[in-house]
Amino acid sequence: MANYTTIKVERRYTDVAQAFITIENKAKHIYIELNAWYYETRSSWGHKAYISGHIGDSYCNRHDFKHVYYNRTWECYRFQSVLHEAFYGCGFKVDKKLLNNLWKRIDEKARRVL
Repeated sequence: MANYTTIKVERRYTDVAQAFITIENKAKHIYIELNAWYYETRSSWGHKAYISGHIGDSYCNRHDFKHVYYNRTWECYRFQSVLHEAFYGCGFKVDKKLLNNLWKRIDEKARRVL
């Protein structure tokens, strides 16, 4: 069994822009799905996201995250703020260093794709 983490980042356009991210490492028992999409109402616009999966024995239920923008965004790539909020805000009970390393790799890939 390989002991490496694969991170897959996809950008899709259906009726709205969407981002799909999966993180997987079978040896370390890691599987995470992060999804984000654009929304717009009459009075606001922004991004929404949900995350589900596990890191070891620490599970994350699906949580809804919403980031409302009032003006122009200053993100390095689309969905950066809401993905960061979902990843760190879902409540994984693991070492902060592991989360930071995973986020750094997600950030690098998402910058090129999203």
